Amino acid sequence: MALIYALASSSEPDVIRYIGRTKFDTPDRRLSVHLKHAKTGGVYHLHNWIRKTQSEGSVIVARVLESNLSWSKSAKREIYWIQHFKQQGFDLTNMTSGGDGVPNLTLESRLRMSLSKRGKGHPQTEETRIKISNTRKERNITPSVKARHKMRLAKLGKSVSQETRQKISSSSKGKKPSQAAIDAVIWRNKNVPISDATKEKIRLSLQKYYSKDSGILPGGRKRKQNA
Repeated sequence: MALIYALASSSEPDVIRYIGRTKFDTPDRRLSVHLKHAKTGGVYHLHNWIRKTQSEGSVIVARVLESNLSWSKSAKREIYWIQHFKQQGFDLTNMTSGGDGVPNLTLESRLRMSLSKRGKGHPQTEETRIKISNTRKERNITPSVKARHKMRLAKLGKSVSQETRQKISSSSKGKKPSQAAIDAVIWRNKNVPISDATKEKIRLSLQKYYSKDSGILPGGRKRKQNA
């Protein structure tokens, strides 16, 4: 079930500034999400209003307008309430007419959002980044047999054009991986077990590559030809 809620400032609780819908059982749970986004650099009109209200010493309050609605029904009711309050003269921070949850931003609005985010970097703390890094390291990043089969089928019959190959080659020339990247590859290779079947394939491949007929010695040196 879903509900329709309204947000206002504690200093003016009767002045509605935002209408939303949520599947949470209370509007306060949805409000906590809005407050978090405003705190971490959200650039929508709603987030700007929240920050301004808090800077003036007031808090954001939420109240239920309708409840016990299906999700599809709540979309229609959200549109209704937004239109209702706008017709009453309320300056809502909603960026759409409601029902979709996706703002139809103008080019000017997108530009303002882009400029406001530049130079701010990622809002995550160093502690959060370390946690994310550790979590990813613990994951098994090796694709399953089924996934590898799908990737192989997707690539069958496809070839890279000569122009694309030249672009890839040109972009890679002169670039050297950082020591951190090298260490990551070494760490990964040391910690990834190799099956006996794979070891045997590698042995046979190297044996064929360095065979007498190939004329190549280990290290890439060419075998001297007898006169």
